[in-house]
Amino acid sequence: MKTNPRFSTRLPLLLSVSCIAAGSLSSCKDPEFEATRQRWQDRNEMAELRKQHRAELQALTERIAALEAGNQDLADQLQAIPLPPPPEEMVQDPSTLTAEAPANEEDDDLASRDRRKIGAYQQKGLTGVPAEISGEIIRRARRDTRSWAAVDEIEAQAEGYRTVQSFATTEGKMLREERDELVFAVNRQHPNDWAAMAREIQAQTDAWKVLEEWKAKGVPGLKSWESEAVLYSAAESYPYDWSSALTSVAELSQKEVFARRSASAGK
Repeated sequence: MKTNPRFSTRLPLLLSVSCIAAGSLSSCKDPEFEATRQRWQDRNEMAELRKQHRAELQALTERIAALEAGNQDLADQLQAIPLPPPPEEMVQDPSTLTAEAPANEEDDDLASRDRRKIGAYQQKGLTGVPAEISGEIIRRARRDTRSWAAVDEIEAQAEGYRTVQSFATTEGKMLREERDELVFAVNRQHPNDWAAMAREIQAQTDAWKVLEEWKAKGVPGLKSWESEAVLYSAAESYPYDWSSALTSVAELSQKEVFARRSASAGK
């Protein structure tokens, strides 16, 4: 088969131009795409580091609980040691003692009830709470000598633990990654204070629901493009902190409305 001389002389030139063009295209990258890819890579690496930190924090919490259990056992042993009788010269003549005011029987009954309740918690543990964490909650609460206050603290902490665990393990509209980040954040902010963690989770989820509604319907008082701008800015500034993001959106919205009114007044 004969080859066209004119085509054969142009073929190397066309191949050369094609290779140069392909090389130019492959070397050109979209800066915005690269920046987005880098942000996602950074977030993935940060998520992995946070998982490691959670494991370290859990190990540290278990170690502290074991130490406190040992301290409490030692304190119980010391309390069980009987005190020596007082010297004879310190014993007062019963005839010289003044009568004390009678104790309030109702208060005694309530205190006895609270002490029995604490004893039952120590023996049986707290419903829905692992034994190790139950012991830690009870030991911390017993530092308050007022039995009624100790009972209130024990029950509040137990309810807080159940709330946190339910949020961490139950699937919902919030993404799993967002749930994990929120639980990690409140645990770091309120270590071993399950009641405070539960309150923070409730406040954050309430703010998250408002922001999600505004994403779908728009921020009240703003135009659609203004809503998208302030929501994006708040999310970038406060990732996984929806309470702060909600406050930021409110402040940015006021600025947008003020700027719009000022521009209209200047016309």
